[in-house]
Amino acid sequence: MTLPALTGAYRRRVIETELQKSYTLLNQLIRRSEADNESAVTWDWEITNDSEKTNQFFDKYFAPYLKIVDRKRAYGDKRWYSVYSSIGEGPSWNYNNVNNGDWVRLADGRAVLLSMWGREDVHYGTWSVVVSSAVRNSHLVSGRDVFAFAININNDKSSVTVFPNSYRDWTCDSLEQNRQSFINKCRAVDNSGAGIYPEHYCTMLIYCNNWKIPDDYPVKI
Repeated sequence: MTLPALTGAYRRRVIETELQKSYTLLNQLIRRSEADNESAVTWDWEITNDSEKTNQFFDKYFAPYLKIVDRKRAYGDKRWYSVYSSIGEGPSWNYNNVNNGDWVRLADGRAVLLSMWGREDVHYGTWSVVVSSAVRNSHLVSGRDVFAFAININNDKSSVTVFPNSYRDWTCDSLEQNRQSFINKCRAVDNSGAGIYPEHYCTMLIYCNNWKIPDDYPVKI
């Protein structure tokens, strides 16, 4: 293999590994926090675009179980990151507004952000992740550097679950039935007003391929 091919293959493995770790981490965070704060269904979930409320929620339910090395606001002139689609659209409104709390850098190199702009009794929030190989860059690309998981309540309202979707109730079957649409929306921002961004679609494409970046993945790694 040529050097560019080897470099690309390495980057793909890093993304695949860190995505799976991030999914596991968020699930474990919820379970660990439940041991101290009762079932996640009873937590102080609130549909809010108030960054201070989001930070307070994060500090109560997630921060005690993370190794945090730094944090900074997600919006404004001194924001850490500007996130773009793979075709250069951006910076993404989703990461440059007061709907979010802080970007939080973790000791293992990744950065995470909690947004609680959800939908009542369906979608509680979004957990966005910047992979460790990209955290020192200010210009990030959805589906290469940034990915997203949803925090949802299950259908019988008995538990909170993590899945790389949003309030749209996606499954891997629905992805396969609409694969070209997912590929297109992983590549570019969905301007339909659905409130779903490329990183949701991109994460879903990898998740449904057993945590492997598929051959038809539309973002250059």
